Amino acid sequence: MNVEILKEFIDNIVRYELVYGIQENLDALYSSLEELVDAPQEASFQNGVSFNLDFLAGSVSSFKMEFSTRDRQRFLEIRAKNYFELSFVEEIRSKIIENPLTPAVVADYVRKLNQDRKSYFENLVLLSDSLLKIGVEVIDLEPGETQVGFQIPRTTFDNNLDGLIKELRAIRLIVRTFSEVATGKVEEIEVGQISTSDPLFLLAQSTPVVLSIGYAVKWAIAQWKLVEEIREIRARTAQIKAFTDKEIKEIFDKKITKTIESAIQEKVAELLEKSPMDELRKKEQQKGTSDALRSLLARVERGMTVEIRMLPHSIVQDGSDVNEVKDESQEMTKLRDLRTELTFPTASENPVLPLPSPDPSDNGYNKPKK
Repeated sequence: MNVEILKEFIDNIVRYELVYGIQENLDALYSSLEELVDAPQEASFQNGVSFNLDFLAGSVSSFKMEFSTRDRQRFLEIRAKNYFELSFVEEIRSKIIENPLTPAVVADYVRKLNQDRKSYFENLVLLSDSLLKIGVEVIDLEPGETQVGFQIPRTTFDNNLDGLIKELRAIRLIVRTFSEVATGKVEEIEVGQISTSDPLFLLAQSTPVVLSIGYAVKWAIAQWKLVEEIREIRARTAQIKAFTDKEIKEIFDKKITKTIESAIQEKVAELLEKSPMDELRKKEQQKGTSDALRSLLARVERGMTVEIRMLPHSIVQDGSDVNEVKDESQEMTKLRDLRTELTFPTASENPVLPLPSPDPSDNGYNKPKK
């Protein structure tokens, strides 16, 4: 990720850490464990540990829901997983179960974890401040503005500029198609941040359009998993000598193709039925919508990921200096929930679908290996 995305990510970590109070709850758990060490038979102290542990788990779960599946990978990249995931809470729980008669062992473990976590969090705050001082600023979204990001694996275009241009044109066609299907018109596509390594392009679109693309991506992931199940059965069947290669292709390859085409046509019908376009335009867009879904599915199969970017929750004060999350529109809530559901599988080494090109004369420019 580039430094702007890193800074925005860190700022959101700091923001939601303060909202959900993970560190405060970890402090409370450690205090209750110290009390238990002094009086291990005291039932109220035992209950206090249990209560504070559950409360800590709840705050971590709420914190986690504020971040996309791509963000969860970023937690790994900045080595933050052990401080912001439920895994560290479950590790504490395991220590308690393993040491029922020696709470001092658990208290010592939590004390060290607490110190390490505070040190790590302080470093995050310091890094964010340092980035700001050297001129690294985040491109802020306006209230209600949403973006959809497409991350293109370099293996898709082999570091070739023409290939990258084709991928960007394909993404443009996907976005334009879902823009018209969702709203009845084609919105302008504004480019936001761009990150390198595997290129990530963030594109500004309205909430309905981003929702439409997000649900289509969720559909594509589900279809990919279904095809993988069929291919796993195919691979096991290929080991049975009673079946010839021809028979296996007849049974499974046709089944995979039929499954994909049937799923695409069903999705096209579903999307166009809900679309505000007039009936004539819906008929004209049947092929375009089908092509967009096929293009999206082929690219997800090859490792393209999609993420949703939106403003963090608005934070308000309730009069007692406790941060609370402000209510938001139903569409934004759906979008916030959806971005946590886009869990992408590992890219297939032997993709089923050819990779459609935005150039009709060059369709299928990256066909599956035989």
